[in-house]
Amino acid sequence: MLKFIDKYFWWCLLVIIVMVISISLLLGNYSGLYSWFYKNAHLDNTNLVTISTVFIGIYFSLYGFLLSSDTNSIVSKLKLKEYKRLVSIVNRGFLSSFIIVIFSFFNENIYNWVGEIYILFLFVIFLLLIGSAIQIAIYFTLLFRYDLNKKYNSFEEDIQKEILDNELRKKLKQFLDREL
Repeated sequence: MLKFIDKYFWWCLLVIIVMVISISLLLGNYSGLYSWFYKNAHLDNTNLVTISTVFIGIYFSLYGFLLSSDTNSIVSKLKLKEYKRLVSIVNRGFLSSFIIVIFSFFNENIYNWVGEIYILFLFVIFLLLIGSAIQIAIYFTLLFRYDLNKKYNSFEEDIQKEILDNELRKKLKQFLDREL
């Protein structure tokens, strides 16, 4: 499943983006799509910056998770290539979020300097942000599901061991009481 996501995720996202833009062009609503993004990425970018800062926090948490995974976690069982791929996805999301936040401080100046190219640049960074977030959500949902199932099974085993230990203690106590 992870290999499929690696191979085809960005192609699927690209097809969806092309379809949305094509439908907007066919419906004559291209300027509406551009105006929407221009408003949300340039004029009033508070939502975009807020989302980016939240993602930065999430990415720091994911870095912490990747660095502190225990040996029972599926992350520790990943091949080096898969682990590096996972880290690169987190890096891509982190960098795109960080770029949006940093550029928001100079938003007006950059737009005055390069104009609509800046809006196109922000759109590409936005796509990287959203694409990486979706890809990370898929990856970590699958990884966490495995780890949660394993943890739950571990709880069940611990409960069974505790019940067995209690029974053994009880029988040992009964035996010792009879012998004394």
